[in-house]
Amino acid sequence: MGRVQRRILAVWVAVMAGVASAGLSVQQRCLLREVERLNAEALGRLAADWGDMYGASEDLAALKGFVQALPERQAEAVKALKEQGNEAPARALTLEARRRVLAQPLLQGMEFLAMKYDFGVNARRQGAPAQPSLACYNVVESNPGINCQLVKVSNLTAAEPKVEVLYDSPRATVSCVDLNWDAKRVAFVRKDPADGNRRKLWELTLGDREARPLTPKGVDYDVGDGCYLPDGRFMITATAAEQGLPCESGRMAMTNTYRYDPASGKVERLTFDQDSNWSPTMMDDGRVMYVRWEYCDLSHFFSRNVMTMRPDGTRQLAYFGSNGFWPNHYGDPKPIPGANGKFICVATGHHASKAGRLALFDVSKGRAEKAGCVQMLPGWGKPIPERVEDYLYAGDWPKFLTPYPLGTSPDKDGAGKFFLAAMHASGEDLWGIYLVDVFDNLTLLCQIEGSALTEPIRLETRPVPPVYPDSAVPGKTECTVHVADIYNGPGLRGVPRGTIKAVRVFAYHYAYNKAGSHEGVGTESSWDMKYVLGTVPVHEDGSVYFTAPAHIPLSLQPLDASGQSLQLMRSWLVGMPGERVACTGCHESANSIYNVPPLLKTPDPITPQAGQGGKAWSFMRDIQPILNRRCAGCHNDQTADTDLSMDGPYGKQSLIGRRPNLANITPVILPYRDGLKPGGAGAFTRSYHDLNPYVRRPGPESDNHLFNPGEYAANTSPLVQLLKRGHHGVELTDAEWRMLYTWIDLNVPFWGTWTDFALNWANEFHRNWIGIRGAQMQLERMNESRARREKWNARYQVSNPDAAIEGDAYGFDRAKADLAKVAYEPPKAPRRQKPETPALEGWPLKGAHAEPVQVALPGGALTFLRIPAGAFVMGDANGEADETPHVAVIKKPFLMADIEVPLRNFLAWKPDHYNGYVDQLGKDHTSPGCNIMNNPWFPAVRVSWSEAQAYCRWLSEKTGKTFRLPTEAEWEWAARGGTATPFYWGGENDDFGPFANLADKALDGIPNQRQTLNYYLRDMRFNDGQQVLGIVGKHRPNAFGLKDMIGNAAEWTQSAYAPYPTREGDGRNAPKPGEEVVVRGGAWDLLPRQSRVSIRVHYPQWQRVANVGIRLVCEE
Repeated sequence: MGRVQRRILAVWVAVMAGVASAGLSVQQRCLLREVERLNAEALGRLAADWGDMYGASEDLAALKGFVQALPERQAEAVKALKEQGNEAPARALTLEARRRVLAQPLLQGMEFLAMKYDFGVNARRQGAPAQPSLACYNVVESNPGINCQLVKVSNLTAAEPKVEVLYDSPRATVSCVDLNWDAKRVAFVRKDPADGNRRKLWELTLGDREARPLTPKGVDYDVGDGCYLPDGRFMITATAAEQGLPCESGRMAMTNTYRYDPASGKVERLTFDQDSNWSPTMMDDGRVMYVRWEYCDLSHFFSRNVMTMRPDGTRQLAYFGSNGFWPNHYGDPKPIPGANGKFICVATGHHASKAGRLALFDVSKGRAEKAGCVQMLPGWGKPIPERVEDYLYAGDWPKFLTPYPLGTSPDKDGAGKFFLAAMHASGEDLWGIYLVDVFDNLTLLCQIEGSALTEPIRLETRPVPPVYPDSAVPGKTECTVHVADIYNGPGLRGVPRGTIKAVRVFAYHYAYNKAGSHEGVGTESSWDMKYVLGTVPVHEDGSVYFTAPAHIPLSLQPLDASGQSLQLMRSWLVGMPGERVACTGCHESANSIYNVPPLLKTPDPITPQAGQGGKAWSFMRDIQPILNRRCAGCHNDQTADTDLSMDGPYGKQSLIGRRPNLANITPVILPYRDGLKPGGAGAFTRSYHDLNPYVRRPGPESDNHLFNPGEYAANTSPLVQLLKRGHHGVELTDAEWRMLYTWIDLNVPFWGTWTDFALNWANEFHRNWIGIRGAQMQLERMNESRARREKWNARYQVSNPDAAIEGDAYGFDRAKADLAKVAYEPPKAPRRQKPETPALEGWPLKGAHAEPVQVALPGGALTFLRIPAGAFVMGDANGEADETPHVAVIKKPFLMADIEVPLRNFLAWKPDHYNGYVDQLGKDHTSPGCNIMNNPWFPAVRVSWSEAQAYCRWLSEKTGKTFRLPTEAEWEWAARGGTATPFYWGGENDDFGPFANLADKALDGIPNQRQTLNYYLRDMRFNDGQQVLGIVGKHRPNAFGLKDMIGNAAEWTQSAYAPYPTREGDGRNAPKPGEEVVVRGGAWDLLPRQSRVSIRVHYPQWQRVANVGIRLVCEE
């Protein structure tokens, strides 16, 4: 039969499959689907590979003959089953298919172990037997009380394979099975009824079929899973860390990883991670692969990473998935034998079950998302379906669990092409064990009516991996951290060398069991408490080398000369005692080749931060004193006009950018969600709530992808911009600036200890709605968990910062007493007098006009307007100190684009440019942000000044015309359109809706997961109809015909930031390297006061600012 005829027959089979089969039993419908899954093309690909690997043979010839006849036999089997209910042809066909596939040399004589779970009549309705939801920790049993058995399956070419029970476990789930390399012993996890039903690690000897618990009696922790180590010890995950799941207020215990020696009973803690570790498994080279869940300021539905480490806990390194969204979770990852860098896993969602799709990854091709995905199984020749969803693949069939790779080497026997896996073919099918291959064949090996089969492991001896000698030094309490070159890698890409002066080192203090949640740390703050150890220097060669405490999760922040961080790590590293933790650069890929220079220096000590009040960080102790000294004179109960009472929901009628109250330290409980009871935001002071909207930060969850350098730098916060402009003469000391920057870089926490958190819930403000007993229980449970954590840390002889940190608890009462001693200090400089506005004849203009000119550009033509020459009063007497009015002269006309450069035009130069998202508020994010800004007609934003210059040069080369950015004077002259008012339509109290996209009522409805507090500054009086960044040119133009000169995106100018007045030849229009450059025009997320036509903001030339774009000038 020819190829065309086979295709016709295949189509006919598919059509027949769609015919209603109501007369068939469930078993017959499942058999029908098994017949339909036989794929002649997939089997043909298998045959071709077989021939390439092993050459011609009788078995291969038989397979090829079977493939030739398959379409016709499929059609006959389908017809017999559907029309006559005759199962014989179908069963004969599927059995022969299994025999032909298993005849391949790698698969001949195969036997395997599997777990058999007895569900009776419910067996066909099991989503993921004995596999808990990933939203929970991995010691919860999803099917408690069922009977299960460890079975051996053999004689796979028989009509009914032989199933032999090796271990029977009535009413106690057995899971997480691992076979020793000698194929004589099996380790697994199950409850111990003789010891309080604690989940323990057990071992079964296959010879005598005797099982015994390995973890000692009387321990008060549960084992999650485990694996053999080549030296006879075990790697286990367990709940002994006494850490609670943050997103569930600590109600569920998290597992970390430990090394356990059954011979001595010694337990060593190896990981110090925020959330659970899963699925430790050995790699060929002696390392351990495992999965780490981390969501320190990340979207926690999507923040699992595949990690590796040595068996003593050293060299804990990200292997795959960091800074990615897809897939949400890597279920049961297994390295491919002999194929360095490849692994198979189940790709699945967060709130979905652990069942999902099989995915094959190769880290040599990429370290995150589909860049490193070789193939989905099945999925031959298909693009990788990268999706960002909570319930990823929940509706997809077939579903898989617990893959096991076959073979010993890709070259020798095709390792990486064939896998055993548990598979659920459809909602009616049983969970069975299948042979899955990369060619898209799904061959059923064994199913048992009334049961589910999972966790297949081929029963054979395997080479024992090498044993790494322990390099951790018992008794030592420190490690060293070495960054070869902090400028190496994408984390600081574009940042000039010499910019980074120091690295801030802070540590995470994770929530105790039964305690925690970001709503109690601060408003739109972090999941965890953070405490600052201090700073270390960056050397001239970019290297960083310092001594740090071992066993502590550390995070690093690169600081510029002012002390603000230019990148956020949002992860952690841990050093074991005596270990040298090393990396090549800031977020540098492990695939990069970089020669690390030898260390010729001694490690630097960590220098404590000047001005910090204690080990733990606290707004009341570390930031409120600054507000008392510098701000309370004007921002107090008598002068403030924001309303944070419960009668007016936060942000609805209250915060429109009026004067905040920064002196009032009365606790205020705000509603977590509109219309619901208060308290979710915690009892924080009014000063904290009022200051919050002026500080930009990522919040508890944000885009998992690596931020651009400076994305959330403190200089993007309106608070810092205001103070830097000399707000009413306020001057901060260097130590105060650094404290303020630290607070912003740490994600604006309010509390610094879990004791403060618990006491906050126990105070009178929360008792009103959770009850006195509920408040007391919160504190009691946390203290019980803390005591257990301290006990286990002492037993493991690891660093325990709990006592020192919790001893730093501050609380409202102590804060009030201390703050009463901190008085307001008026600015030393005399209050700035309102400057005179110079008189200028003919100003403001009585009329303004500009002629339009069409200019063809790559990406699409733009309209330019010929702006006339003239003189005007630049600046604003009522503005900030750097806006001193003076006469500026524009000597010659210039062409200016009537709109900001649209993304479509910018992409013609830089096709990979990404406008990105607007950060989403709250937690439980289901996307990288709440609004994607990649509409081609949106202005291009997140463009640095250096990139804008390069874009202008490229346009000039392409068109033969000269393009550049407007000078600061040209920009203001053009933006005013002949007017002398703060805006070309009027004043700050005039409705800007028809003219500009600014922060207004539309922001009140910004997508907000779980409706957490919307702290965006916004003027609720007006509505411009655009929620965030919008399409260019939608608003009314000024008199010159220019649109969006105010709002939408701010715009780079050609001018360096320098004091007024401007003077011809002062050099400001040719910025030198290192000088900051002026940005004008305000943006969609700024209030009118922050977007006046004269206001000046400035940024470094390299910084890609989220709300800053470009407007072109063309020289004639």
